[in-house]
Amino acid sequence: EKVQARAREVLAADVASVQQLPFDAWSSAETVPVKLDFCYELGASPRLCVRILTDLMHLDGVTAMRIVLHMLEVLELGDAAPPTTNSNFADSPAYEFSMKRVLNLLILICWLVLDLCAYPWRAMWKLLTCQSIEPNCPEGWTRHFHNKNHEPCDIVLFTAAGDRFKTWVEKVDQWRHEVGLSFGFMFLLNFSPHVSMGAARTAEQLMSKQARQERLLAPPGAPEIGMIRLVYLFFHRRMLFNNYGRHCHQFSAKPMAFCWDWLNFPATMTCAFAVNINGELLCGIRGVSKFVETGRSILGDVEAGFGPGRR
Repeated sequence: EKVQARAREVLAADVASVQQLPFDAWSSAETVPVKLDFCYELGASPRLCVRILTDLMHLDGVTAMRIVLHMLEVLELGDAAPPTTNSNFADSPAYEFSMKRVLNLLILICWLVLDLCAYPWRAMWKLLTCQSIEPNCPEGWTRHFHNKNHEPCDIVLFTAAGDRFKTWVEKVDQWRHEVGLSFGFMFLLNFSPHVSMGAARTAEQLMSKQARQERLLAPPGAPEIGMIRLVYLFFHRRMLFNNYGRHCHQFSAKPMAFCWDWLNFPATMTCAFAVNINGELLCGIRGVSKFVETGRSILGDVEAGFGPGRR
């Protein structure tokens, strides 16, 4: 009742081609919260790309992806596929109210208010000195929304064999500094079927399980309808980091790329994302072209083990 799936043949099953496929009646109909679109490219080297459409009011994206990975096991192994129960999923960490979390939220709001108060003076100074407006500051977001031709985000994908997640975070943090996102990171923490959002000042806090727990901003729950523009404010001068975790499944297909995006968020939201499937680290970045090109030069480090994903 909550999941629909279909299989179809497409001319090309790379991520970029599948992303360009139009949203047909099946994709856009609000019948179920999760839709799994299995796109097959048949030929000498068959390929599969699965487009997952998830309504976050009902289910989180990580759980939706787990459903797809288990379906691949069932398609290949049939009755021999391992059962999927709640015990296969890691327990969600307990969320508890604390004054430290309240203090972190108040500090974040204070920085936000100060940044917005300086907005007109900063904008006037940049106008007088003919400086460019950076995309990921309040002025940049305002300019984006006042432009009728909204600039679409760019996405670049990477892949690495083995456990290079820590290296990926270090490279992402280097990218964050390079593009001037000085306020740190926003991150998501999974509480299936919902998520909570937090803020981290440094990559060290982002990597620490305890620090992530302490820096959550709100209890887990479904997104508030009509609050999207308010949530945008938290991404001024911050980078979103979305880690989909580590997953091990019994299918022979080799994961080649992973792409993530929020349909309601503009290109001015700078993001890095990653998932590990059967030992393959699949990761990527999204944002405005200027930031993504800088990220490509920093993150596409062959010596560090990162190669291009199947875009």
